[in-house]
Parts: sequence; C-alpha cells; structure tokens
Amino acid sequence: MQRGSRNSQDLKLFNRLLVRNVIREKAPVARFEIARETGLTPSAVTVIVNDLIGEGAVSEMRLGRSTGGRRPVMLGINPKAAFVFGVRLQKNQIEMAIFDLGGTILNKELQTLDTSDPTEVVEEIGGYFDRAIIESDLDRKKILWCGLASPGLINSHSGEVVRSSNLNWLNVPIRDLTSHRLDGMPVQLEHNVTAAALAEMEYGVGKQCMNFISINLSVGISAGIILDGRVYRGDSGYAGELGHMTLFPVGGPRCACGQYGCFEAVCGVNRVLERIKTEVRSVDVETIGIHDVVAGSLSRNPQVRNILEETGGLIGIAVANLLSLFNPSMIVLSGELSKADVLVNAIVAKAKQMTFDEVSSSVRIVTTEMKKEPQLIGTYVTAMKKVFMLDHWV
Repeated sequence: MQRGSRNSQDLKLFNRLLVRNVIREKAPVARFEIARETGLTPSAVTVIVNDLIGEGAVSEMRLGRSTGGRRPVMLGINPKAAFVFGVRLQKNQIEMAIFDLGGTILNKELQTLDTSDPTEVVEEIGGYFDRAIIESDLDRKKILWCGLASPGLINSHSGEVVRSSNLNWLNVPIRDLTSHRLDGMPVQLEHNVTAAALAEMEYGVGKQCMNFISINLSVGISAGIILDGRVYRGDSGYAGELGHMTLFPVGGPRCACGQYGCFEAVCGVNRVLERIKTEVRSVDVETIGIHDVVAGSLSRNPQVRNILEETGGLIGIAVANLLSLFNPSMIVLSGELSKADVLVNAIVAKAKQMTFDEVSSSVRIVTTEMKKEPQLIGTYVTAMKKVFMLDHWV
C-alpha cells in the first residue's frame, strides 16, 4: 500500500473512532452536535454514523428538541453491541461480572476461596465465565475484553503480579494465564485501587476532578493516584503502595510482606479485628466480622469505637502526608473501614490538624458514593478503554 493510501486509511479510522467516542461520551447526541465536537463536516459525520448504525454499534434513540427546523434524531451506543468481563481479586475472594457496553451488570458472582494458588484462581475465573455466558444467553464472541484488578505490585505492561503479600503471589503472569483459560480473550491487568480510581473518575465523585487520590481501606491498604486527569503509576508502575509505608519502625506488628510496622499491618481490617478480639472482652471472637464492627451492633460499643477512632487517627497521619506530597483537591475513601463513621471522622480531623491550612482548606475528604464496588466497576472501565480502541466489535 502506498503511503498516501495508508495515511488516508489511518485518517478514516481515526475519524471513525473519534465519532464513536463522542457518541459514547455525549449520548444522547445529535449528528450536528457530533460535527461541532469533532470538527468534521456534517456529511462526513453522516457517513460514519450510518456505518456505525449499520454495524449495530450505534442506535437512534429518540427525537431531540427542535432549534428551528426538524427535530434531530439523538444517537447513543448500542449497549448490546458487545460485552466485557470484569474480575476483581483480593485475599480469599474473587468477584466477577459480565457487563454490557452501558455498564449494566448482566451476571455477577462473588466467590470465597483460597487465592494463594494462581492455577485455582484462574480455573475459578474460567468456570464462572463458562457458566455466565450460558446463564445470560450471550454469544461468547461478543465478549471482547476482560478487565482484571489485583492487589500487589502490578506490571500492567507484562501482565504480571510481581509481588502480592495478600495473595501470596510472586511473579505470576496472571494476564496470560487468564487469557489462555478464556480462549484467547485479551486481558488488561490493573492494580485494584487504580481500577477504583478510574471508576471514580468515570462515574463517581472524581468525575469532574483532575487531581485526587482514591484510598482503599480493607485487608490491604493502597492508593490510586490521579494527577492532571491521568493515572500516576511511577517509574515501574508500583506507585500507590500506601499500605507498606512504615508507621512504626520499632515494635510494630508484623506485616504479610515480612516487614514490621507497615501501615496496613497497623490499620488494616485484620489488625482492627485482632485488636477488638483481644481488647474488648465482651466480643465473641469466633463470630466477629468487619461488617459487625462498622455497621452492626458492635459499632456502638465504646471500646470498639475507641479502637476505630485510634485507627482513623493513624490513617489521618498518612492522609496528611499525601496532602503535603501531592496537593490533591480530593481524597476518596473506599473499602470496609470507610463505612465506619467514627473512623472516617477521625481521619478527617487528624489530616486537617497535621496539614498546613493553605493545603487542607481546599481539599475534600469523602467516602465513595458508588453503590457498586468501585474496584469491580473499574475493571469494566479498564476493559472499555480497550474496546473503544477497536475498529470493529463484530
């Protein structure tokens, strides 16, 4: 192919993807609005839109308001044109779901199992996928991408979980293993809290925010960092491992990573439960769970509230450090511990106390408003970014 012909084809593809993405972002949207947004001529937009409608990628939704002439036909992405698969890993748990292109969950399952064996994890993912496409009556070929979120040190380029103390994994090529089990479906691996940050940026409180940090307060503690509207990954992609900052270099509890006094060893879910079981005599140590602590009857126990307040104060110190380092406009808290009001209030108070007024006065520290698990929604966002780079979906 000659260079001029190749350049012409490249431009045609670029314009096609541009129009389709504008329809996704602005829907319901009229053809004249697409032309205005893209800078393309109305006739060029009409040709591209007609092709997309013919393929089933775009649908005519309804008539819009008239601006003096005929009422325009409003366009949107056909949510059933294709589908994506989302998988969220954490210690002893896998959450999996099939999404349509509109973000609707068609099938979802939460599995509890020993996640220390990658082979068993991959087989569980594949087994669910096989069941889900039958239960949802979907064409396997229309499920185009898998978004996979995992804790630990993640190399998104190689698709490896380089190290995860919570999963007890070292150099696991989870992307390729999962893709092989899914019959070659492409898989995009992302850190679980980076996935949560992407979900907040797309659908949550971070939608209009260019600089924010999403912090997951669970068994592990980590941060997804958004700077100037983009994910900050660091040189090797490992930025955000907040849980392994050292809080107590001497005398701190042992962390799953093997070090002592790490942030998540001091403030994570397991440490909170351990403290309650040893310090609060009235608690039935065999049956207590974190949901009892943050939202159940234990949440009103004065000793439990004191432990949560102390934990929140320590987390607040870490948040204050992040405010001083990155000067974000918002901190978004998620995970089980973020559901405890007394802990969140302590975080806010300590972070504001330990930060310059000029820094703290402009920052908002909030809990996620997403009704579904942000990390799972983040796997959908991660996969969708890849799907919308594809020329054709069918």
